[in-house]
Amino acid sequence: MIGVPDTEADILACIEVGGASGYLLQNASVEDLVSSVMAVAAGETLCSPRIASLAFSRVSTLARQTVEPGPNSLAHLTRRELEIIALIEGGLSNKEIATRLHIEVQTVKNHVHNILDKLQLDGRREAARYAKERGLAPSR
Repeated sequence: MIGVPDTEADILACIEVGGASGYLLQNASVEDLVSSVMAVAAGETLCSPRIASLAFSRVSTLARQTVEPGPNSLAHLTRRELEIIALIEGGLSNKEIATRLHIEVQTVKNHVHNILDKLQLDGRREAARYAKERGLAPSR
């Protein structure tokens, strides 16, 4: 149980640190304090309405923020490039990928070049490791 000062900055700081089962404003009444401690001791999670409101507002603000993908993010790959990097991770050669996707080998080579360039990788092995680390598996 944490007693939280009644300023927005202090409330958000306490919540971000986390780890408590209950948050109550420091200016809460003795009755509220006693009932809150008993509720937390009984296994409940407790949060005053003001603290809950600020917490939800903060979560909402964070959810609306746009996160820009890094320079070597999968977000920069096209759907076809994602298919191809997954097939590279599956151990397929350019010719096997071309056959599987019904495209020319040169087209596969172009896609592989673009993948390596966009993700700033040095080769197929590095691309395969990158795909494996991110859970990309070839479609069957």
